[in-house]
Parts: sequence; C-alpha cells; structure tokens
Amino acid sequence: MNYRSLSVRTSLSLTLTASLAVAQGSPAGMLGNDARCDLVFAARTAAAIQLPNVQGPLTLDPASLVVVRNRKHLDTDLARKLAATPGLALFWQRLEHTEQGLRLTPAQELRLQGNARQIDSEATCRARAERFARSVAGSSVAPAWADLRLGAAREIFRPDVVGPAYYEFTVSPSGYVVVSTGEHDRPVTQWDAAGTPPSAVLTRDASAPVARIYKLDTLSYVAEDAAGNQVAQLNTIPDRLVPTADGNSWQRDAWQGWAQTKAEYRNTYLPLLESLRMDAAITWIAERAPAVGPADWSAWSYWYAGNTNEQCNYGQWTENGCAVGCGPVAWAMLLGWVDRRATWDWRWRNQWGIYRVNGGYGSDTVATTYQTYGVEQVIRELRSRLYTWCITGSGATWPWDMGRASGYLAYRSPGYVRTSYNAAGVADAGCSAMVEGSIKYLGTPAIMGTGWLTHYPLGFIYAQRQQQVLWWTEYQKWVWVNQGWWGYDNTWVDGGSWFSGEILP
Repeated sequence: MNYRSLSVRTSLSLTLTASLAVAQGSPAGMLGNDARCDLVFAARTAAAIQLPNVQGPLTLDPASLVVVRNRKHLDTDLARKLAATPGLALFWQRLEHTEQGLRLTPAQELRLQGNARQIDSEATCRARAERFARSVAGSSVAPAWADLRLGAAREIFRPDVVGPAYYEFTVSPSGYVVVSTGEHDRPVTQWDAAGTPPSAVLTRDASAPVARIYKLDTLSYVAEDAAGNQVAQLNTIPDRLVPTADGNSWQRDAWQGWAQTKAEYRNTYLPLLESLRMDAAITWIAERAPAVGPADWSAWSYWYAGNTNEQCNYGQWTENGCAVGCGPVAWAMLLGWVDRRATWDWRWRNQWGIYRVNGGYGSDTVATTYQTYGVEQVIRELRSRLYTWCITGSGATWPWDMGRASGYLAYRSPGYVRTSYNAAGVADAGCSAMVEGSIKYLGTPAIMGTGWLTHYPLGFIYAQRQQQVLWWTEYQKWVWVNQGWWGYDNTWVDGGSWFSGEILP
C-alpha cells in the first residue's frame, strides 16, 4: 500500500488533515499532496476516519477509492467507468458549513441502476426561481423584470427522473425561468427575460393536446399527448450515442421513435448525466448551505461582444431532405460578425475580405446581418469543409471537424481560427474558459457546444456572479447565445461548454 496525505484548507485558516491509504495504480493514486476536495466518492463503506475539527466521520474504503473530486475538475472518464460497472454502489459525503461549524453529511448511497428523483417541492422551486429572477431584474439584460411577478408553474419531466425534473415558471411582464427539482442538474437551467417559455412554444406547435413535456438536454424539449405519442419538439432531439470501442468518444445512431428514446434515454446518456450531476454538485452546496464570508451572491457583472443589432441572424434550411447543420451556420454567423467589424474596428481592420460577392472568391463586400444567396453559399462551403453529415434529417458535425473552418479563410483573409473540444460531449474547463475569455477579454463572440453533442450556438454576452463557499469562491456563469435560428429564440445557457470556436485578429 502507498500512503498519501490529503490536506484540506478552508477560508477560516483551519487545516483538516486525513491520512488516506490508496492502492497503487488506483484512480486516486494520481492525487498529489495538498489537493483540496469537497466531495468524496467511495465504492463501498469501510472503517470511518475522523477529521479533526469536523463533526462526523469520513467513510472511505482505501482499497476501492474511486475519486476524490478536486474542486470542479472531474475526470470525465470516471463517469463512463462508473456507468459501465454493473451493480456498483457509490457512497459520497459532502463537507458543509453550518451555524454550528464544519461538518460532514452522512454517507449517502447512489446506485447507478436507480433513478434520480424530485427532491424540492413546487414552492421551494418557485422561491429559487424568484430569487434568481430578482438577482438580474432591472439590469441591462433584464430591464423588463424591474417589477416582475412569477406566474404559473409547468411541470417538466426527464425520462430518467422520478417525478417532475424541472419547473418552468412564467414571469410577468415577460420571460420565464426553468429550475431543477433536485441535484440531477443545475439549480437554474434556462431563463430569458423576454422570450417565450418552452412549454408555450410546444403547446402552440403541437399536433394534439399536450399532456406532458420532457427536457432532454440543455435546449431540447419534447411534448407528448395522453397516450405517450410525441406531438411536438423544440430544437433537435439528441442522437442515440453509442460509445466507441476505445471508450473515448461516441458513434451517433438514429432513434427508432420517441418510445425508444424515452425507454433507452438513461442507459444511453448515463455517463453524461452522471458528469452533469457531479459538475452541478458544488453549485448545490452554494444553493443549499449558508455562505462563509459574504452573506449572499455578489451582484452580476456583464461583458458584451457587440450588441444584438450586430449579430448575423442566419439559420438552417433543408436540402435533399437534411438540414444544413448548426455547425456551418454558427461559423457563418461568426465570420459575418468579424467581416462587418473590419469596416470600423481597428482590431479587425486587416480581416477585410472574409465575405466576398455572392460568397465566392471575387470582389470584397460586406456581409449582411440577414441571410442572402451569398450567405447561403458560404454556409454550403462550410458544410462541405466541416464534413457535416445527415442523421434523421439533421446536419451533424463532429467537434473534431469544426476546426476545418480555417480552410474557408484561405485566399480570403489572414484571420486565425482556434478550437477546443471534449470528444465525449462533457463540459470542459478549457473549452469553457476559451468561450469566457473570447467574450470578456477579446470582445469577440465564440461558438459553444450545448446539449449531448447536439447544438453549436454563438455566444456574445457573458454574465457572472460569485459567492464565498467554504474555502473556494463559487461562480455562476451564463452566456447569451445566438441560436442560429434566424434571430429567434435566443436565450441564456450555462457557461459550461464542451466546444469552443473563435477567430483571432
């Protein structure tokens, strides 16, 4: 056995030390000294370890330690391994700050064969939604909410969650907030101070009365009738993802109808669902536990990469039975934004020529904010360069092919395309930081990856606030995105992203 010392330092200058016995070659064997942790996962219970100055024992099995989660950095391979281990039961504890001091919660068991469930009532969720709405009310991104009132609640389900997984609350005079009923997702998952609630869009477009609504990923919704038949959908339904032989990526497959999607949703997306749950866990500490230091979240800060009027409102159309793809459209919108900037912004003055007459290689002209024949030619060229392919009528682009957009700039402009991605579709710290940096520090929109390898929108407004929790500063980060749907249904999404694409001057 190899023994390592794990030290935990808090903002109260209290040092907590536990000696952990770690088997050679185990996942935890990669932990260095002085790693800071807040969540501890173990494969089975064993003798308790008592931490000085902490109420409650720390229960670990040294021989089968799965992971000590260091802040928000999660080994994305972990969730896949856990999901592929039949009968595995996880035990985890959380270090919390209460009025009585630091303590460890009782060890809780999570069996991956079980289902997530509703924890919070509608009243609790309503209070959460109202707190969030009031935190942005009257700001430059939510001026209509200066005098807001929360309206009716709509239950929204997820196929793997027992009971309602979310509540959607309408906001008067406009907009909506969607919040989670448990720790299977982030406390607030979607909001907009001006847009139409997803449930209203589905009800409007449904072919029959809507009995139940499902949220499948960040922006994907399905409505069904009383018999369980799909009657409407909002945005693309995530493809059926099959792990590759090496386990490091996915193969996309088509679903055979809504019934199969519901039945196999959990088994198909379990690694991604587990990664989402683990990534949201620290946010829930800030949501549920008293703060250390400041009594509440800070005020929101906002950064803008241009304004809404500068956005290129392009969208997809269907050719030969398949949509052209959100990847090519996202790049066309970003290229168009830069081309227009080059006419007056000194940072981009050398990027003239990105858009040419009719989208070809001829005379220079300025890209329009609305879609024209020339813009469609640009999107078609990008679709070819990105190897965008068709599945169930949608144009799909793998994240590792998105960087091929750089070929479009050849013989047109000296701009530099930079991309980063997580092939598994898990929110990645590096990708998220690139999106954040592009908007906040470069003042340039950035392409994101949302959902289960589902969508590439273009982010151009960044919002952030923070709160001191235990020994770290917890952040909430949101990005306002141009969906690539002709300027409609733009919305706020979580700042976590599994892809980032940008153009540098």
